[in-house]
Parts: sequence; C-alpha cells; structure tokens
Amino acid sequence: MNRLSILTILAAITFGTVPMAEAKKKHDHDHDRDHWRHSERTRTIYVVENRRPVRRVVYIDDRGRYYRHDGGRRSYVSGRYFTSYPSRYFYSDGRPRVGVSINF
Repeated sequence: MNRLSILTILAAITFGTVPMAEAKKKHDHDHDRDHWRHSERTRTIYVVENRRPVRRVVYIDDRGRYYRHDGGRRSYVSGRYFTSYPSRYFYSDGRPRVGVSINF
C-alpha cells in the first residue's frame, strides 16, 4: 500500500511536469530571418521630396532595387535618388542651387 501511494505521487508529478518541460516559447522564425536579412542589406540614399533632398535608409532586395517599409508593405523607391548628398544641385541646407533645375 505504501509503495502504491508513492508510485501514484511520482506518476502525478511526472505527468504534471512533462507539459511544462516540452512547452517552448513561440517564435516567428520567418520574421526573425527577415529582420536579420534586412538589417545586413541597408543603404543610406538621398531622395528628392518636395524639391529638397531627404536622407533615407532603405533596404536592398535580391534584384538590387531599393525599398522602404511603409505601413507594413514594401514601397519601392521610384524617381531620382542619389547615393551621396547632391551638392551639385542643392546647398547644404536643402535649397536648390541657382540656375540648376531638376524636373520630375
């Protein structure tokens, strides 16, 4: 009788702890993989918005195109962009240089 009660207690402890041991923290592995892939392939470019150059950090896809995340969607950079500050066309404060016009 004593042996039966000890075995019952051990069985209850074993069955009570098994689900806890097998429980794993849920991870979104696809999100983690995408996060690390994106963080390695970024670049800083200057995009002309409202007739002024704006510095943007963008991601590079497999084809070499630049995009940003805008509201959970990919928004590809269209139009003119520069890989360094366009000092040929704009002063350092963002004003366009006299005699130079860029039409979009």
